[in-house]
Amino acid sequence: MYTSCLDLLLHLIGRRNNVDGPWMLIGDFNNIIHLSEQKGGNFNDYRAIALWNVIDKCNLVEVDLIGGKFTWNGPCTQNRMIYHNLDKALVDLVLHMAFIDAYVEVLCKFHSDHNPIQVIREEVTYALNQMHPFKAPGPDGFQEFLSQTIIREVNEGRWKLVSTNDQANNFVDKLNIELNNAKEALAQVHEPLNTIAEERDESKHYEVKLKETLEKAKEDAKEVAEKLVYIENNLKHCEKYFKTTFLSLKKLEKELL
Repeated sequence: MYTSCLDLLLHLIGRRNNVDGPWMLIGDFNNIIHLSEQKGGNFNDYRAIALWNVIDKCNLVEVDLIGGKFTWNGPCTQNRMIYHNLDKALVDLVLHMAFIDAYVEVLCKFHSDHNPIQVIREEVTYALNQMHPFKAPGPDGFQEFLSQTIIREVNEGRWKLVSTNDQANNFVDKLNIELNNAKEALAQVHEPLNTIAEERDESKHYEVKLKETLEKAKEDAKEVAEKLVYIENNLKHCEKYFKTTFLSLKKLEKELL
């Protein structure tokens, strides 16, 4: 497909929404998503985000790369070179779980500024090398064996196209069921914890109220004690006054007699 890179990426997102089967995207994406995939030059955030949106919206993962860190190089300013990892293999979860040991091998350049890449699975290579010609895939060959697997086209042990895998789909479904069960169990655990937390918060509220009441009671008791001291002093003063008055009256009574 010869079109602008951005149009191609948008087209891939649209195609993914209409396809239910497993996906593999392999080739030159003309973009990188990590700074580690570049050596020399400036990192372009806009182009990286465009490719990352495809990976995110299509739920893809990148297959591990061996044999070289960069797949393209070209001239840069001041007679320097710039290196990019433009060629990748992206797969969805079904393929990733089915071929967990698959990897991308970077080959030597041949009349191109790109290093060619190929996807390899060692078990497939070994199995096909053990097959004799009469066991080759075909109407009278080993068709039933391959029809029960997810490999549809293999060339000397290198698979190129992959179809659906019931076991992988069942595995993903089981994972989703277990995940939902775990979420429900977690919700059941959180419910009493939330109740305990609410009761704890309510207890703290009552504790604060009780402390405030005790502080106010202490202040009131202190005020009452001060008033009692004041009244006691006044009583002593009155007692002294009445005693003096009584003595004065006694003295006056004697004088009158």
